[in-house]
Amino acid sequence: MPNSKINLTTKSKVNNPSVSDFNDYSFEGEFSENMFNDTQVEQYQYLKNQKINFELINQKLEYSNLFFEYIWLGSFTNIVGTRSTNFLIRTNTNEDKQIIWHKYSSQAPGSGQNHLYLIEKDNKTKVKLTSWLKQSF
Repeated sequence: MPNSKINLTTKSKVNNPSVSDFNDYSFEGEFSENMFNDTQVEQYQYLKNQKINFELINQKLEYSNLFFEYIWLGSFTNIVGTRSTNFLIRTNTNEDKQIIWHKYSSQAPGSGQNHLYLIEKDNKTKVKLTSWLKQSF
């Protein structure tokens, strides 16, 4: 069984979105851009609503020689019967830097967060995705 927590740093952990009693779909494994781009890939249906964010993040990651490499994904039906998806997608580490994208939704419709953990030398900074995307590189 997968771990219920994922290490961000040696001192910080978050819940594993692929491990939840609410999930009716879970996936953990190597990341592929096809998960956002190819309608034939199983994870596409859960990630397609974040495709624009994915493309914008990817453009910025290129400047740091970072790329997404691993994903934890969980999806469930919320209390009003619509699809909600949680995920963490981790980049490689380059020059002691790593980024983890965290999309979180709860059982309540319209709830959730979309942010990044910026990891550098085992320290993390949590930033809203929209704020990070507005920053110039």
